[in-house]
Amino acid sequence: MGRLRLERPRNAFRYKAFWRDCEPFVMNDRGLLIHRPRTVVMCQLSGFPSHIGVSYYCGNQASGGRNFTFLAEPPEGRLVCAVCEARALMAGLPSTDEIMGRHVCKGRVKAVRDCCKEDSQ
Repeated sequence: MGRLRLERPRNAFRYKAFWRDCEPFVMNDRGLLIHRPRTVVMCQLSGFPSHIGVSYYCGNQASGGRNFTFLAEPPEGRLVCAVCEARALMAGLPSTDEIMGRHVCKGRVKAVRDCCKEDSQ
């Protein structure tokens, strides 16, 4: 399928550079899910490019230097963010299944408390 068009950032005047298109999936080495990118901007410190900021369709954002991998297809065994998928479809983008030509599993990450469990005594 190739690269997909990204949205223009709302505050684009703040950034010297923002991406117009990229691969349809992004993997953050620090995260668990594969996300659908909405905007990618180049951030600068002291006038020099320092890192990129990525906004996802689910509403999450991340920034960094080398921790992002833009992918043409999600890796086997990794879940695509279900919220990203739903909002990308509402924005008129093709579904992950359409892009891949096969079923791709979607999911969410849920925090679970491990301490302070009440005793059943």
